Amino acid sequence: MKEVRQIYKITPIYNGSFSVLLGYSSSGQDVRNIPSFVFLLTGDDEEKIIIDTGFATDYIPGLNSTYNRKPEEELANALIEHKVYPDEIETVILTHLHWDHAGGIPLFPNAEFILQTQELYNLLEIDTKEECSYNPDHWLPSLDSFDLIDGDKQLRPGLKILRSGIHSPGHQMVEVTTNSGKIVLAGDAPFVYDAFWEAIPEKYWQMFQETSPQFFWDENVRPAIQAKLKESKKVKLNYPPINLEKFKEEADMFLCTHNPKLKKIKEL
Repeated sequence: MKEVRQIYKITPIYNGSFSVLLGYSSSGQDVRNIPSFVFLLTGDDEEKIIIDTGFATDYIPGLNSTYNRKPEEELANALIEHKVYPDEIETVILTHLHWDHAGGIPLFPNAEFILQTQELYNLLEIDTKEECSYNPDHWLPSLDSFDLIDGDKQLRPGLKILRSGIHSPGHQMVEVTTNSGKIVLAGDAPFVYDAFWEAIPEKYWQMFQETSPQFFWDENVRPAIQAKLKESKKVKLNYPPINLEKFKEEADMFLCTHNPKLKKIKEL
């Protein structure tokens, strides 16, 4: 039988930039003017798939954090500019559930969201201080639409999910076959923030929770996650570490979500 070959076009969609300001002068941990991108994939068959959903401007953790986004950079407006309507999207791949990748989930009411099972198990185990990196308002109402996968998966001809487990325990990347070669959309895979968390003093977290409780979870979040895992009959798996450099070497292009050079690319 002849192998089906699918070629995709990748359109990087700029979603604005943000600065996370922790609000205390001794931290040195502020991150400023970080560009954010969403990827639109269009197959030979005209199927359109979204990779990540950007950030919501009403949820940027920290004290006095800021953003820069023009009206045309709002995700819904940017997609419509490409003649794509969010309610037509049936598949969204989430590299992980951090607030700056999951903020646009509510825009896609008819989509199935593809996520690693391990990402939800991780959320059951994170320290309270890390809750601010995830906004349940973005994704909890859509849990029924989550398709949980375990490890690598060939999603379509020419489109493969690659588990990375770096940056977050359930982080995944997407390998895409294009006319420009094999491109890996790597999300935040190269970035590990363990030292970032460790450098923030405990007294800051106490102050942050007291002054900004909206960035921390209520008691209903973890039971909802547990119910989804039980319903999906998923178990926690232990994966070996991956060699990220090997993925970089084997790809014709290795692109991260916050790469400012993406602003110069219209299509791949």
